Amino acid sequence: MRDDRDEIVSYCGYRGEERPAAIIRRGRRVGISMIERMWIEEDAVDGRRRRFFDVVCEEGRFRLVYDERAMKWFSCRLRGSQL
Repeated sequence: MRDDRDEIVSYCGYRGEERPAAIIRRGRRVGISMIERMWIEEDAVDGRRRRFFDVVCEEGRFRLVYDERAMKWFSCRLRGSQL
């Protein structure tokens, strides 16, 4: 389930939003302790690139997606994750 209420704090390097550093959930900053997986998908039709990150923090596991064209982060809790 997508949770647009989360705000993603990211490390910004030479490419802009490079990788997530923390999630702000319910007004509280939660640091990301580990990035388990990361990959890039590019749409063959419109060329839209999205960067995916499966991350671990004290509130559980999340999939974070950065849409490069929209310049926006999206988040969802991964199945089997703690509350």
